[in-house]
Parts: sequence; C-alpha cells; structure tokens
Amino acid sequence: MAGALAGKVVIVTGASRGLGAAIAELLCRAGARLVIADIERERAHDRAAVLTDAGMAAIALPLDVGDEAQVRH
Repeated sequence: MAGALAGKVVIVTGASRGLGAAIAELLCRAGARLVIADIERERAHDRAAVLTDAGMAAIALPLDVGDEAQVRH
C-alpha cells in the first residue's frame, strides 16, 4: 500500500489518539500528507510530531468540528 496516496492531502478529524491516530498513521504510511484536525490542540501537535519524527508528512490543526464557524474557516 506504500505510495498509494502519494501527493494527496488527507484531513482526519479526531486523529490525536485512538482509532483516529491509527487511521492517520496508516494514511501517512500510504504516502498521504496528513492534517490532524482535533479539538485537543496539544495532543494534535504531539501526534503530528510523532509522525513527522518518523519521516511522514503531518501537521496539526486545532479544530472543533461541532463548531460550524470553525469548520467553515
């Protein structure tokens, strides 16, 4: 599966821990550039750092998907 998503940007909400974090890592391993969108700002940054330290492309985006204004922004 490596490289199947090369050049694609993927946004994963709730990716700072648990199932979301596992999905995020799999997508990165498939070559995706990842946006970790999570209400937990510090955890999102920590998870992005773990992935980038492993050579994958990930950034954190603090986001509450329950807040329509944040989602639109």
